[in-house]
Amino acid sequence: MKNVLTIGMALALAGVMAGLSASTAFAQGNAAGVIQYRQKVMSAQSGHLGGIGQILKNGLDFTAHIPQHAQAIADLAKLIPDLFPDGTQKGKTDALSEIWQDRDDFKDKARALETEAAKLARVALSGDASAIGPQVKKVGKACGACHKKYRQPKKKRYAWKKK
Repeated sequence: MKNVLTIGMALALAGVMAGLSASTAFAQGNAAGVIQYRQKVMSAQSGHLGGIGQILKNGLDFTAHIPQHAQAIADLAKLIPDLFPDGTQKGKTDALSEIWQDRDDFKDKARALETEAAKLARVALSGDASAIGPQVKKVGKACGACHKKYRQPKKKRYAWKKK
C-alpha cells in the first residue's frame, strides 16, 4: 500500500511539473500573443489614469467614477510582473531587455506601482478630493520610474510599427 501511495504521489508531482513546463512553453511559443495582451493591459491602465486626470483637470461632473478607475489601476498593477515572461523580450514590443536582465529591480518597481495604486484606490474611496490629485501624481511617478528604465525612449518607441 505504501508503494502505491508513493507511486501515486510521484505521478501527481510529475503531472504538476509537466503542467508548469507546458505553461512556460506555451508562453514562449505564443510570445506575440503575450506581448499584445501586455500592451492592452498597459493601455487600459493608462486609460484609467488618464480618465481620472481628465475628470480632475477639467472639473468634470464624474467624480463618482474616480473610485472605479482607481480600483482598476490597482487591480491592473498586480498583473504587471506576470506580463513579462521569458521569451517575450523580442518582437513588436517597446520593452527593453533590461527587464529580464535586472528582474529583481523590475519587480521592485512594479511593487512600488502596486503600492501607490492601492493607496490611490483607498484615497479615491474616501472622497477626499484634496488627496486624490497628489496620489495620482505618485502613481504617475511610479509608472514613470519603470518606463524610464525599462521602456524604449519616446523617439525609438513603436519603431516596429513602421516596418
